Order: sequence, then structure tokens, then C-alpha cells
Amino acid sequence: MLNKDLGFSTDSVVYISTPWQEKVEKRRALKNELKQIPEIEILSVHGSPPLSGGWSSTVMDFDNGKEIVNHNVYLKDGDTTYIRLYNIQLLAGRNVLPVDTISEYLINEKYMRLLGFEEPHDVLGKIVHKKFTIVGVVKDFHTQSLHSEITPTVIKYRSEGSGFGMKIFTPANKIADMNPAIQKIEAAWKKIYPDDKFELVFMDDSLIRFYEAEQRTGKLTRVATCIAILISCLGLFGLSSFTVIQRTKEIGIRKVMGATVNNIMFLLSKDFLKLVLMGFILSAPIAYYLMDKWLEKFAYRMDLAAWIFVVSGVVSLVIAFITISFRTVNAAKSDPVKSLRYE
Repeated sequence: MLNKDLGFSTDSVVYISTPWQEKVEKRRALKNELKQIPEIEILSVHGSPPLSGGWSSTVMDFDNGKEIVNHNVYLKDGDTTYIRLYNIQLLAGRNVLPVDTISEYLINEKYMRLLGFEEPHDVLGKIVHKKFTIVGVVKDFHTQSLHSEITPTVIKYRSEGSGFGMKIFTPANKIADMNPAIQKIEAAWKKIYPDDKFELVFMDDSLIRFYEAEQRTGKLTRVATCIAILISCLGLFGLSSFTVIQRTKEIGIRKVMGATVNNIMFLLSKDFLKLVLMGFILSAPIAYYLMDKWLEKFAYRMDLAAWIFVVSGVVSLVIAFITISFRTVNAAKSDPVKSLRYE
């Protein structure tokens, strides 16, 4: 989830949102202040980043020559540097032009295919919603978390958005290198909005927030797994100790008859390892079923490969063997004379 290619870049990109109720003149003043900061490599005024918690959509119609089809389309707006800031790949056509009246759209591949076209160049110049001309096609990018499929999306020009996206130049691409620029951005904010709280969002961090529930589940699962393994090992250790005590004389007799340490360890361990293997065989199908149901919540997901379960089974057997070995090794190495005298 955190490493999948989302169709856009967030490296060294930060975002601030201005109070929506404030006048446009203040936003323009803030934009001018931000332009004076040399560390800001790219500055874009827009409504929201490509992937955001909220979204705007509308139903758009298209006449394909046979019928008029309607699709629910997600809307993104920004200035001409929007796709450059987020490194959204332009597959065909050109970027939108800075015009007062919106008449041009960039569309993504998903919307292009819904309109009935397979090649980006074929859809250029087509009219959607009666008056908007498609001037470019961009590569698909995620507008929501990986729980949902990529949505049909259009990007339209807007010069007076409420948010500012900024790519900060960092020589080594480290967050610490961004601190001087962030301080200057905060100073510019306080100059224009002295009574409003300054909140800067690192785009990398904002992506992580979409999966907080999964991260909490992961932490709880790891803790529960460690506790379960610990309890199981304690049970195995106690059971192996009890078995060794019961079979002390048998071990002594076998050693006198020529059994090696390895023979004794195998004798004492095989029954426990059979139980662990049996437990794994019973639990693996249940684990597969539950994990597959959980993964169904995601439109983009991994497959449950067989090697995951094989490795889990091997690790279980190794942990069990190590736990049992603490008692079986001592028993196998014990003096057979003392074992035969044991009461």
C-alpha cells in the first residue's frame, strides 16, 4: 500500500490550505510571498492534491455518434503547473491553457476507455459535457486509497484555488534539508494570515494516513502473534520437560544400547513436531480464508502465494524444535547410569 506506484510523485512536496472564507486577494498576496522563496522549486495553486480525503464529482455526458452516454467523473483543478508539480505523465496532447473561461479538459486513461477509445491520440479534440474539449490524456493516477479502483478523472484549469502545493529543493532529498524553506513558508503565512493556524502537510505523510486502520491492525497482529508464540513455546517447554522426566529411564536404557544424542533428540522431538505440523495443516486453510476475505476490501491487493504458508510452517517447526531442544539436548547428553538410577 505504501510502495505502490500511484501515478504521481510526492517526493519533497508539501501542501498548505488557506481559509476558504478569506478573500482572493489574500491568496494572491500569499502566492507572491511564496514566489520569493528560492528553495521552492515548483509552486502550484490548486484545489486538492491528486490523492485526497475529499473529492468532487459530476455526471458528464458524451455523444459517441450512436448514443449519449453518461459517466460519473471526478474533478481536479489547478494551474498549469499542477501536473508538473506531481509529475503526472502526459501521454498525448498538451496541458490546459490559462484561460478565464474553462473550456479544456485533461482526462485520465480510465475516462478515455469509458468514452470508447483505446489510443490517447484518438480522443483528442472530442467534446464532453457539450462544451469542454479534451486537449490531453494523462496516465492513470489514484484519487483515493487502494481500497477503491482508479476513477475516471478530469483536470481543469483554475488559477484561484484555495491550496498551494510546493516542491522544495533538497540537495540530498532529506526532510532536515527542508526546514529552512518550511520556516520561510511559515513566515510568509503569518504575514498574510496572522490569526490563522499554520498547518503544512508533507504529501508522503498524508498518504500514510489513508492506511492508519491497516497499520493499527498490523501492530496488533504482531503483538498478538508474539504473545501466541510465547504461550505456545511455554506450553511446549513444559510438555517436553514432563515427557523427558517420564522417559528418563528409557533414555538411559537406549543410550546403554548404543543410541546416539541425535537418535535420542529425534525420538523425543518427533511426537511434538507431528503435533505442530498437524496444527499448521488445520490452521492454514482457515488463515487463507480469513486473509482472502480481508484482502477483498482492497481493489488493488497482493495474492496469497503458497510460499507464504510454506515459510510459516517451516518457521513454526523451527521455533518448536528450538523450544523442545532446551530439554531434549540435556536429556540426550545425560549420564545413562544416573538416568537408570532415576526414581
